[in-house]
Amino acid sequence: ATMAAEAEALKAQGNLAFKEGKYDAAVQAFSSAITHDPNSAVLYSNRSGALASLGKYSEALIDAEKAVSLRPEWGKAYSRRAAAMYGMGRYEEAVETYRRGLEVEPENAQMAQALTDVTSKLAEA
Repeated sequence: ATMAAEAEALKAQGNLAFKEGKYDAAVQAFSSAITHDPNSAVLYSNRSGALASLGKYSEALIDAEKAVSLRPEWGKAYSRRAAAMYGMGRYEEAVETYRRGLEVEPENAQMAQALTDVTSKLAEA
């Protein structure tokens, strides 16, 4: 199989594992996929989500940063970055990141909702 086809198959495997709540398996699948397709923002974003689900926020943040740098015009990458920061208790930075994400993807309702949630969390702090 070509590198791209291999990466695609591993990504599908990772997505399935993620859906089933098997986050360790998802991380492994996405990591393998990344070796075949090292410039895929989607793979870094997906692995970031799996890492965050395991509570590994600093690792999740590294992957999210990579996704943002690979695809700065993609809202989802900012969501991952903000979620990792939120998990680390870095609420102000999470708010800032959601705002940046909404600048590149203003119609992203999920991100707008997340921004609202984090902002109210900040108000309580």
